[in-house]
Amino acid sequence: MSPLAEAIEKTNTVAKLVSECPLGSWDDAKAGQLQNKLMETTYAVRSSSRTKNDAMTESGKDRAKLADILKMEKSKAGIEVIKPHKNSAPVALVTTNDGWRAVMKCRGWYEDKSRREETCHRLAGFLKLDSVVSPISAARVQLQPPDSDTTVAAQLGRVIYDAYMDDDGFAPEHEWICLEKMVRVLPHSDAVPDGKHKTWLPKVLANKHGFCDVATAYLSCPSGLLTEHSAHLQIRASADMTDDHFVEVIKNISQQHLEKLALFHTVILQRDGTPVNTLLECVRTGGRDAEQPYEIRLISIDNTRTFGSMTEDELNFSLDNDDPDRLAYWYPCFIGFPGVLKPLSDSFRKEVLGWDAGAVQSFLELFLIESGAPAALDAQRCADRVRKLQAFVRDSPNSSIRDIAFHVVPSWKRDWDAAGAGGELGPLPDFEKLVSEGRPFEDWTKVVRARNVKSLLKKRCSQIALAAAVVAAVLKIRSSRS
Repeated sequence: MSPLAEAIEKTNTVAKLVSECPLGSWDDAKAGQLQNKLMETTYAVRSSSRTKNDAMTESGKDRAKLADILKMEKSKAGIEVIKPHKNSAPVALVTTNDGWRAVMKCRGWYEDKSRREETCHRLAGFLKLDSVVSPISAARVQLQPPDSDTTVAAQLGRVIYDAYMDDDGFAPEHEWICLEKMVRVLPHSDAVPDGKHKTWLPKVLANKHGFCDVATAYLSCPSGLLTEHSAHLQIRASADMTDDHFVEVIKNISQQHLEKLALFHTVILQRDGTPVNTLLECVRTGGRDAEQPYEIRLISIDNTRTFGSMTEDELNFSLDNDDPDRLAYWYPCFIGFPGVLKPLSDSFRKEVLGWDAGAVQSFLELFLIESGAPAALDAQRCADRVRKLQAFVRDSPNSSIRDIAFHVVPSWKRDWDAAGAGGELGPLPDFEKLVSEGRPFEDWTKVVRARNVKSLLKKRCSQIALAAAVVAAVLKIRSSRS
């Protein structure tokens, strides 16, 4: 009997027990027995469904590889703890001897957050959008494994244990983690063209570990370095990064990829799709001598604040980096890219209208967990967003991608001006203004240079005024003493 058939048989057995047991005759022991059987059944169904789903997709193979890395002997992989941004949590970079790279992130004592993140990637695969989300494998690791355990998972557990002891003086028995495939700016096998080590965008974008997010790309160029946010950058891109390089990033964003990312974030109700959580990947599209030999794709990571039982109009825009409110969200940066001013492509529009909202709901009911139980309401809300999105796309075929997102998630539309004023979209509004004025993206360098000079002059004038005030105060004190 197959695992799925066995799970279904267990489900039927539990259902029969429930139907034969009147509610009034239940005692605590019997209720507990039924609850355990229901949980066993749920996990059996999930397990068989995961196996079936993974066997069918490339992304599933990546998840299997990530799971295998955890079982690998630690002698076959190196582990390095890094912290890309000042406000981000430390992560562990795992590099295997065969060149695979993954990033380990702690997700707490409970399963909910890690499963939600893993489910985002599974749903992306289900909707054929898995290229916009980095592959994830969730797992629970012991923090004090026996000395005989020499696997990568055990070594990661020890690293986490040491971090807990350093910060809090105590550590739990276990921790849920997500092991995420690292998104390189460019595949390791792609060599830099001769003589272009300081000018070729993929080489300039990559930090010393080979990856780069949207925030790092901006904060590493001269204009970004002049902003107050640059102080939060721990690992910058190449020192050869220029403003022109950042313009090249914006120019080469894949429109096909952007529209997929935008609608996926809308469907999952993304609440942490910030520039820090959006990685850049250069994908070769032509020969080395081509005018544009690559395109840039936006890849979503850290999809932990997603789904949920709340409605789309009750989110609370936050500027607090650690806001614990379940309704709090940080503005999704995809809404600021100039490409979202365009309508959906005809081919993707057909794909979207072909999504089965009922199948999405059933799929999520297998995987989503909230407080140890299937999150049925989260799944229903997500399916409702799919239906709402499809209806708008069908009735308003010429609407922009941003209009679609705003229609499905009114909170994003309400907070658009506040996000721009708060600097959450960085320099992206500048490019939208250039589009509206019919000017080329290359003019951005002139715009920010003029703005930076004006800002610098204002800062110097303030410093001079402050110095003058201090001198005047000192002279006044001296004159009063004499």
